Amino acid sequence: MFRKTSLIIIGLVLSGCRDKYFSEHELDSTQFEEETMTYIEETVNLDIPDNAKGLNFYYKPPVDPIFLAKIQIPEESEQEIKAQIIELTDIDDFPDNFGNFDFRWWLSDTDEIIVSRKAYVDGYFVEAYLVRDSTDELVFYLKYFTI
Repeated sequence: MFRKTSLIIIGLVLSGCRDKYFSEHELDSTQFEEETMTYIEETVNLDIPDNAKGLNFYYKPPVDPIFLAKIQIPEESEQEIKAQIIELTDIDDFPDNFGNFDFRWWLSDTDEIIVSRKAYVDGYFVEAYLVRDSTDELVFYLKYFTI
């Protein structure tokens, strides 16, 4: 019985049957599913509009996870997401440049920032930006991390 159970466990591990939040991963718009959007909402305690579109997501575990997300926000939901960002309280001692990765899809110098916050909420740091990008799309950038 022990041998059979061991073989099943080894088979599952080798086949990649594990929670994706135990490993580093990056998603593009073709892989960014509702499950990831729900994970972001529950982790950060934000309500992302139902008609938003996930563009990019990066996750790095384990103990002190970091994630970055890029989400396209429809024009009609601008005020909704803007109000949630404004509710975050900026802090002076925010660890700037922590968890910065060199992603081409992350916030650009050409993006027009509409509203941004660097906050500490319930034991984690949140960096949030609502921008108008170079293609005139409304984009929400979010970084979440703990130290």
